[in-house]
Amino acid sequence: MVQSIIQSELREQAGSNSFNRFDYQAHWTLYHMIEEYKKNIPFYVFCEFHDDMTKTELSEHPSCAEFFQVKTTESFKEWTLKRLFRTYKKPNGDFKHSFLGFLFYNFLKFKDECTKCHFVSNIDMDEDVRKWQAVIEDKKLLKKKEPKLYNEIKAFLKIEYPSLKEPEFTSVFDTFIQNTFLYYGG
Repeated sequence: MVQSIIQSELREQAGSNSFNRFDYQAHWTLYHMIEEYKKNIPFYVFCEFHDDMTKTELSEHPSCAEFFQVKTTESFKEWTLKRLFRTYKKPNGDFKHSFLGFLFYNFLKFKDECTKCHFVSNIDMDEDVRKWQAVIEDKKLLKKKEPKLYNEIKAFLKIEYPSLKEPEFTSVFDTFIQNTFLYYGG
């Protein structure tokens, strides 16, 4: 009997896939905490609070926060802008923000507190995303170095936040575009 159960193909793997995604988040968060601890800089970490992980300095009144989306996928080999900005329609007709739309929201909601946002994944980023990241890691302005890419990303977020008026939208966007880091997390 046991052999029959073990050798039978599973009818679905949603539960184990969800567990594996959570497992990756938990392991990546622990890894990040160990790396920060090695730097001897005290910090707080909040899991599943506003984002998959939120980090602040160790203080009764922290002055800055970093937000992390930690995602896994087996559906494709790399993240594209289109995939990162994909929204989903909810049953009530509203839509769920994209992964990067959620990070943008952190800059909007926590203007004075949010210093950086991160998107970490088990797969790599495509050429356009890597180009964006290379520019900001070199402390250059994407708006000046890659205006076409800057406007493409801005257009995705304008669709997601149509009621956010100027000049607030561009102000938040310029902070988002220069302080959002996307990377392969192993």
